[in-house]
Parts: sequence; C-alpha cells; structure tokens
Amino acid sequence: MKKTNFFQKHLKGKISLLYFLSILLIFGYFHATIIVMPSEINIFWFTDIPTLMAVGIMPLSVMYLLYGISNTSNAFSLPLKKDPPKEILIEALWFFKLYNKFVWLSSLMVFIIDIVVILSKLDDLPLLASNYNKLLVLAILSPLYAVLINLFIIFPYTIIIKKQLMHHTA
Repeated sequence: MKKTNFFQKHLKGKISLLYFLSILLIFGYFHATIIVMPSEINIFWFTDIPTLMAVGIMPLSVMYLLYGISNTSNAFSLPLKKDPPKEILIEALWFFKLYNKFVWLSSLMVFIIDIVVILSKLDDLPLLASNYNKLLVLAILSPLYAVLINLFIIFPYTIIIKKQLMHHTA
C-alpha cells in the first residue's frame, strides 16, 4: 500500500490557488502596514522607481539572458502545469535560486551606491541635515524591494517546485 503525505492527499490540484492566495495575503499585509502608518510619513518616500528597476528588473533581465526566454517562461509557468517532468523542475529550482542571488546582489549594489551618496554629502551639513531621513529611506529601499521580490515571487515558486519534486520522489 502506497503511503501518501498531506500534500498529496489534500493539496495536489490546488497549488496555483494557494500560490495566488499567499500573494494576496502578503499584499494585504503590506498595504495594511502602510495604512496604519502615521500621517506625517509620506508614502511616496517608499517608492523609488530607479531602485525598483535595479533590484527587480535588472536581475530578471540577466536571467532572461542566461536562461533564454523559453526556459524563463517555463520556470514561471510551472505552478500552472500538471505533473511537469523532474528535469524541468530541477532546472526551474536552480533558476529561482540563481534569481534570488542576483536580486540580493543587485540590492547590495544599490545599497552601497546609496550609502556612498550619503557619505558624499557629508561636506554640506545643512543640506545633509535637511535630507538625512529621505536619504536613509532611499538607502533602505533596495533591501526592502529584495525582500518583497522574495516574498512575492521567489519563495512561493521555490516552495511549489519543491513540493512538486517531493511528489516525483514519493
């Protein structure tokens, strides 16, 4: 008699639904923390398009160059496929591990650049004193974006792929 675990018994066909529900849950928590912030904090301090492009889009474009468009789209479409081959699952797992490293490396690069900008303004103390909090927020945004990319994209896909690999080995 074949032994089945909880995942195989109850969640086998609901992977994509669980993925989208987890995305909605994280998105809701993020917006709830923004809503309960004090009114003197400007919400636009938390949006920096160049940092978002450097942390989010640049690593993804590097992954497109390394893996190609078809392999990248295969990796992102795995939660929607029923029983993909084990080789594709392993390749997709390596894809997301490498994507994770590129996201954190680009985040570190942007963070270091922002710290250098802050240090370069040490000569003009009145200018630094008036913009100090905004410069620090901009410096901290790149790790925040890296965490959000990991929470929204990399972790859910990695968990889904590992669960599908467990299904292949069972």
